Amino acid sequence: MKRYIYITMMNHRIILTNLWEQFSRFMNQYFLLIACLQLCCLCIFFLILVTSALDYSARYSSGNIVWLRENDEVPCDLVLIGTSEAQGVCYIETAALDGEN
Repeated sequence: MKRYIYITMMNHRIILTNLWEQFSRFMNQYFLLIACLQLCCLCIFFLILVTSALDYSARYSSGNIVWLRENDEVPCDLVLIGTSEAQGVCYIETAALDGEN
């Protein structure tokens, strides 16, 4: 049992000594600084991405279902998801959109 604890302490000492030797060099300190800056930028980018996704989903999630009958006027921003026709065909007259009477 004592031997296991001693080996674990030695491993920690070796790791810490190695890190101290590596980061005593200027170039390794420089690369550590660059890595930390990139990590900070990545975290900021991720936060902006999450907040934009939440705003987008809140803005465009109306989800209203509109039932229309034959010859009803249709709003221009409506998306057709089904018809009562056997073939699923829908005929739309676009004269009002084209500027015709």
